[in-house]
Amino acid sequence: MLWHLFALEPERLTPLERTLLRLALVVTVFVLYWTIRDNRVHPGDDLRNRVVGARVMLTGEDPYTFIWQPGMPETLLDPVYDKDAHRLTVSPPTLLLYAPLGPLPWRVIRLVSFVAEWLAMLGSLMLLVRSLPEQRQRVLLLLAAVLFIIATDVWRLHLERGQVYVFQLLALSAAIYWSRRGDVDLLIAGVALGVLGLMRPNLLVIAPALLLTRRWRMSVAMLATVAVGVLATLPALPASSWQAYLAVGDQYYRSIQGSPIVEMQRPQHEGPVEGVEFAGPHSLRNIESSSFAVLWASQHDLGLVRMLNLALVSKAILAILASALLALAWLRRNDSLVASFALIVVLALDTEFFLPHRWGYADVMLLAPLALVLPDLLRVNEEKTPMPVSVPLAIVVLGLISGPLVQQFDLYVATLLRSWLVMFGLTWQVALPHGRGS
Repeated sequence: MLWHLFALEPERLTPLERTLLRLALVVTVFVLYWTIRDNRVHPGDDLRNRVVGARVMLTGEDPYTFIWQPGMPETLLDPVYDKDAHRLTVSPPTLLLYAPLGPLPWRVIRLVSFVAEWLAMLGSLMLLVRSLPEQRQRVLLLLAAVLFIIATDVWRLHLERGQVYVFQLLALSAAIYWSRRGDVDLLIAGVALGVLGLMRPNLLVIAPALLLTRRWRMSVAMLATVAVGVLATLPALPASSWQAYLAVGDQYYRSIQGSPIVEMQRPQHEGPVEGVEFAGPHSLRNIESSSFAVLWASQHDLGLVRMLNLALVSKAILAILASALLALAWLRRNDSLVASFALIVVLALDTEFFLPHRWGYADVMLLAPLALVLPDLLRVNEEKTPMPVSVPLAIVVLGLISGPLVQQFDLYVATLLRSWLVMFGLTWQVALPHGRGS
């Protein structure tokens, strides 16, 4: 039964829980129908640069510096134009995941990606709810996932663009599930974290943090998986590709602060590519970034702050966050494995805000740390009643509801409130001793 797929015992559900879960199912089916329509109408702009990058890689060229020229095959053309930066931003190992799709027609690739994203979301939820110890917590996580992620533009834009974050969510969810919320130091959990690190190199800080908390097997398995993934890219890519990949990040930092370091050549092509019209009115536009760099630049445009070297400042803060994570991991090494694992995951995900962009659809990743910390969020500190809920829980809830509510007035503010408040509440919860944030 559907109940059992999500580790629910129907006989223990209250009538209200049954009703809410059935409504969530109806909403999910409607969203499925709506996104199937999107998949037919919209081209999948971000999927295009990944597939083209993989195809270029298979030709032996550097996909991070490749410029399409007239006379080249349409299969190697990404027609979506950004004058200030190269559009390919995923890591080299991520391109290996897209390589098997390269020979397929574009419309088939679009369908395969759409189905895979939905399966990855459902798989992630199945793993995350099974990591929770109580049925009430599983019900709350499923309802929150549907109400604040699946039924919102977070998920719709993810599918419309053909994004990759849900696959990162799946890897992290697998690590959480296989570690049984941190109770067991399993090699397979480290492999899942290694896959995550290959897709998001800033999350490699998890590996030394695991070592400091004596999770030897997970850390070694993560590092070994990363080493295998990096070695696998060497025969497929020129030696310059890793450096070129990092240089694309600098291009985006500089373009955000209004001082681009390159001017990309516009492809000399008009009309459809592989039978599809990309960009322009054919793509959804209701999307904003929640990164620190974009936030600072927006305040500068309002005359509230002076412009900084956003690349340097962002990288410095990212390094400080990583150092703080390692220091806290060492100081809290005698905490339970559950608490230390939650601390590592949440603080590692905080570094995402200091990359050049963190677009709204990246908030699918919020489901993993939310599931990891949910039992502690719901536990009221008995020593400090009269507060009915903990302060971190209130902050997380405020962040979740800000997305759909504030979006009616200002999409950018809604994007900031959702992502920053949720992660701030979760960070508050795990950073305090013993995970108490009341």
